[in-house]
Amino acid sequence: MNAWWNLVKKEHRMIRNSALIQFAFLFLAGLWLIYRAPNQSHMVVLVIPVFFFFSLFYLSLYMFKNLNYEFKYAPHLWLHCPQPTWMLLGAKFFTGLLQMLVILLLLGGIILLAGMNSFLPQSLGIDSLPTAALVTELGAYMALLALALGIYFSAWVTLIVVVSAAVRNILGRFRWLAGIGTLWAGTWGMDQLRSTWVYDQLTHWGALNIPLTTLKYVPQISDSIHLGPVYGGEILFYIILTLALYFLSTWLIDNKVEV
Repeated sequence: MNAWWNLVKKEHRMIRNSALIQFAFLFLAGLWLIYRAPNQSHMVVLVIPVFFFFSLFYLSLYMFKNLNYEFKYAPHLWLHCPQPTWMLLGAKFFTGLLQMLVILLLLGGIILLAGMNSFLPQSLGIDSLPTAALVTELGAYMALLALALGIYFSAWVTLIVVVSAAVRNILGRFRWLAGIGTLWAGTWGMDQLRSTWVYDQLTHWGALNIPLTTLKYVPQISDSIHLGPVYGGEILFYIILTLALYFLSTWLIDNKVEV
């Protein structure tokens, strides 16, 4: 455990300056948005999907950038590290995940304050306090969704980078074709799997209804917001798939990636 934590601290030291710059930029952009919200309420609505997609793909971009750097500029140091591969990947993943959580909290606070500072609640005839409670609850669900999808996407991105590195000595500068092939195979394969009877049997059980406890305090929009059920089987399926993708990546690094 101490060895893994030392790797996490090493990763943190390597990226803390860039992370602080990102956080500072988001914080300043958030202050500007909060300041402009009373006069340009539509901007609050426009930035919500932008912030969501940024959070959604942050961990994937983090893993893509850092793994590419390791394989390109420091393969000897990284691949010959005495710690096992799962520790190395785990340290990178954990560091990126912590940054993603900080960004989610920061962006969530910005959206909440900007929304309350705008004229959107008044224009809809809604009191600010119930609206803040509803936005907070919806934001929490959106953050959980972004977190879950972000982890899943990062597993695929990690595999794509590792496959590209594994065929470097075979394809040379065209190794990116292997990454594209992996992406296509994963996308096509999952689309085919989701349309099968087997997938339905594996995942469509344990339906969980998502309650919106604060929606009753905002009757003006209660009919326009509906959250469908979430299946426990589907959650379990994607957890296992994500772990399998990371396990496959570690196996490829140990057995196929060459310096």
